[in-house]
Amino acid sequence: MPSHINGIDHGLIAVGDLDAAAESWRRLGFVTTPKGRHVGKSTANYCIMFPGDYLELIGVVDTAAPPSQHDALIRARGDGLFASALAPNTAEEARNAVIAAGIEALPLRDLHRAVERPDGKADLYFKNFDMAEGATPDFRFFFCHHLTPDAMRHADWLQHPNGTTGLLGITVVSPRPAALQEAYARLFGLAQLIMTDDVLTIHLPRQRIIFATAEDAQAMYPEAELPAPAADAYGAVLSFTVADLAATRQYFDAAGVAHVPSGDAVLVPPAAASDVLLEFRGGT
Repeated sequence: MPSHINGIDHGLIAVGDLDAAAESWRRLGFVTTPKGRHVGKSTANYCIMFPGDYLELIGVVDTAAPPSQHDALIRARGDGLFASALAPNTAEEARNAVIAAGIEALPLRDLHRAVERPDGKADLYFKNFDMAEGATPDFRFFFCHHLTPDAMRHADWLQHPNGTTGLLGITVVSPRPAALQEAYARLFGLAQLIMTDDVLTIHLPRQRIIFATAEDAQAMYPEAELPAPAADAYGAVLSFTVADLAATRQYFDAAGVAHVPSGDAVLVPPAAASDVLLEFRGGT
């Protein structure tokens, strides 16, 4: 694994109604942070925090404000998984490594978000960068370096009633997984890629990224329908680890959350989760 990539930092889900989406995810048994505004930008978010990564529900809340870097994608995508941030050691190191690998990297940019913690208001600062269009085909990846990591998490935000402990990975529906190998070998390293038939899997230290055709992705999850196509390629599945899968099933039963068993996992349909199929698997 390239030393400048530590894995998935967070997944981003676009939502049309941010407050309603946060309430829906709370019904699924996730704790959300208070709403955070991207200072001076059009977007705001709620985050679902885990010890090593997190999920971001993001929406446009002020059309009069300058657009964020995600604004156009959020508007075009509608609800659904549309991007993922990669975790670097530092943004500068990762950008240099990306350029050395022959990938065009855009300039570093600073991001500021305010959030209310249980112990008071905190200002969160990030240094991010994107790669040129086409560098990460069929899905958007960018790098996110946390300059204030300790303020990002609070113990109250890490204990989820459904037992989720972290992100296991994402699955993207793509019409051409085999054609993506060269671009993603350049970013992640050839040794991290496995091509099985027409399914491309990228292995990260704790997570994995899968690109599969709609037919193959549906075959992976025959018990539940995938999200309706938003484009030729789109984020379809978010996979999570849970402390105790039986306890997760019991929580869903008690809370009235629609779910179906799928081998050694449990699936929650896209209609309940901002048009993303959720997979829960036992793990640490």
